[in-house]
Amino acid sequence: RAQFAAEVGPALKEHRELVQPDPARWWWFVDQQLAEERSRRLRQVLMGVGAAAVVLVIAWFLYDRFIAPPPYVRQAMSLAASGESAVDSGDLEAALSKFEEAVQVNPDEPDHWVWLGVTYSRLGREADAQAAFDRAQALYESDRQFLLSRSMRYLRFGQPEAALADANQAIAEYPEDGWAYIMRANAYIEQNDYQRGLADLDKASELASLAGDAQLEGYARTQRAMVIQLQAAQPLPTLGATQAAD
Repeated sequence: RAQFAAEVGPALKEHRELVQPDPARWWWFVDQQLAEERSRRLRQVLMGVGAAAVVLVIAWFLYDRFIAPPPYVRQAMSLAASGESAVDSGDLEAALSKFEEAVQVNPDEPDHWVWLGVTYSRLGREADAQAAFDRAQALYESDRQFLLSRSMRYLRFGQPEAALADANQAIAEYPEDGWAYIMRANAYIEQNDYQRGLADLDKASELASLAGDAQLEGYARTQRAMVIQLQAAQPLPTLGATQAAD
């Protein structure tokens, strides 16, 4: 019907006006029926889009009003994210500025204080670093959280030795904590000590299985597979290097 109406529509309209057919003879009104059908479909689409838009607006309002963090928390998170980007690009002064702003905007977030402390330490400001660490440690619920958080930040700054020290302390204090082994594995891997890293990942997977922590177990197994691939991609030592090591 659509093709027919497209081909004869204008002529059909002219003839209909001349003939003035009985409305019961529906074939004289095919073009009008198609136009009404298209209009109805368009209205349905528009109503669907409008309803979806209303749902999105309501959802955003509910999120912003009842679920989303307060504006000052979001502002501090944005500042900290900018600081992390500056760390990744090697601009420590810019990172420091962002982390200092973040703790001013939201002084109750321990992660921001850890970032600030590690940045101070990296810049040689050890007294300031210790003060920031003390503030973070007081805000965390446990020393475990503080040690794992700082260990992770040390890794981001390319300091696997410092990360390893925190991970070792966490394991000493919490020997059944699989995430502590995950952090130590990452520190070993950054030092190209793949065997120790894989051993810690296996330990983390074992602890996760015993605790019924499927998320941790899946993470440990996935990371183990990635480490094996990374290890396989490393160049083999030359004969001269092997003899020198001997």
